[in-house]
Amino acid sequence: MLREPGAPLSTAERGYAISLALTSLTSSTRNVLDEPGAEVLATDLPAPSERDGRRRAQVSAYDYRDDRLHQFLVDLPTGTVIAEESLTGIQPPPSVAETQVALDLALTAMPAPAFVDQFRELTGLPLLTGDEVRVIGGAWTPHSHDGTAPDPPSSGAAGACGTERCVQLLVALPSGQYLSTEDLVVNLSRRTVTLLPTGAQSRG
Repeated sequence: MLREPGAPLSTAERGYAISLALTSLTSSTRNVLDEPGAEVLATDLPAPSERDGRRRAQVSAYDYRDDRLHQFLVDLPTGTVIAEESLTGIQPPPSVAETQVALDLALTAMPAPAFVDQFRELTGLPLLTGDEVRVIGGAWTPHSHDGTAPDPPSSGAAGACGTERCVQLLVALPSGQYLSTEDLVVNLSRRTVTLLPTGAQSRG
């Protein structure tokens, strides 16, 4: 059953909207696990101007096949996608699955990022799985070291961030103590980990 037009989306409504949005995409789209269907990033009520007194939802999903963000406006009573926009260079915050994949890549990177060695120093044990830490992910794009203007594009995986899907991590011990993660960015589009110079961070 649908709620009133201005009420928060229910779990069932979110699932229905996501299903309608992903079904409208071609079968070649891929999520972060390289499975069919784009990676769902957000599902919420659209802006009041787009509701038109109707029960509608806005779905954002990222296609890893061609590094595009798809935004859908779904009319729930009729079960139709009434508007879709395909964008490049837009990087919303990562999903839970994207954050987990980024952490898994960081844990196996060579050379190891600083937080892996720091975990061993603080606990006396190697950091083997993501279950041993708490993690938050943020979208990452390059910027100038003083924060006033963008850097010129650099080469490699980190230089492609912004048009490709990149994540920076906040990693903490179960106690809440944060580990040092300022030195790395994970390019999920390429499945690579790049160590960064000090001051090059930009979290979305």
